[in-house]
Amino acid sequence: MKVLKALALTSLLSASMSNAFAYNVVERYTLLDDKLKTEQMLRPFGHDFFLDLGVAMNKNAQSLVKDMSDAGKATDKTTAAQNVLTKYDKTEQALKINFALGIPVFSFSAWDVKVQPNVRALADVGVNLGIRQDTLTAGDLLNLIPAGIPSSIKSEITNAISSVGAGQDIFGDCTTHYTTNEAKAFCNANKNKYYVPALNTPNINLFLKADVKAGLFNDYTYQDKFFGNLNLYVLSRTDLYQIISKDMLVAGAKVELPKKANTE
Repeated sequence: MKVLKALALTSLLSASMSNAFAYNVVERYTLLDDKLKTEQMLRPFGHDFFLDLGVAMNKNAQSLVKDMSDAGKATDKTTAAQNVLTKYDKTEQALKINFALGIPVFSFSAWDVKVQPNVRALADVGVNLGIRQDTLTAGDLLNLIPAGIPSSIKSEITNAISSVGAGQDIFGDCTTHYTTNEAKAFCNANKNKYYVPALNTPNINLFLKADVKAGLFNDYTYQDKFFGNLNLYVLSRTDLYQIISKDMLVAGAKVELPKKANTE
């Protein structure tokens, strides 16, 4: 009995450790974003007119782009794409661009509080590519599809994906695999774009995020006791998570941004 308990505990611990250390491209991007924003806090803009541009990029990101471009020109695109993904397996490539423009408005003081208003426009765009070889479930394969899947047909599409083999179109046959007209129409609209990844080839986990905001930003200080800001601005945010397989690269599949921003 003690042996069985020990084995059960070991199995549970192994599963927990596996889940704890599973790669998550969104969490990795969030960590990178937090580090860069902390660095930006150490160089505040101030009240004067400013134009700020920042770019952060992995040193071998350009090599990946070049290798993928060369693979697209190769005679055997399938083998070339697989070789590139294998070469960069278990690597991460990130790019972060931020732009800020500020125009000062007259400063004033009231009751020992100094207020420094600014009209500002800020744009922040980042992308993270994590290349990993993972075993994907039918639910994971839905992330190959960037277009929003109506909730009414999601279970039907998930069941159809489960019956499709590696390297095949993710939707399978639009006539035989689906029963409702809505699901068949969605299948036909997205046919020949997304393919089930091969089990022995890494995939690209892509996360992209773009924030744009503009408005009135007010920095204030009260003597030497405290400081802060009170801001009024509009925000537009778009993010995208997608898995890109070797077959999608060969087919020239494009990354499709959401038609509507998440926050407007």
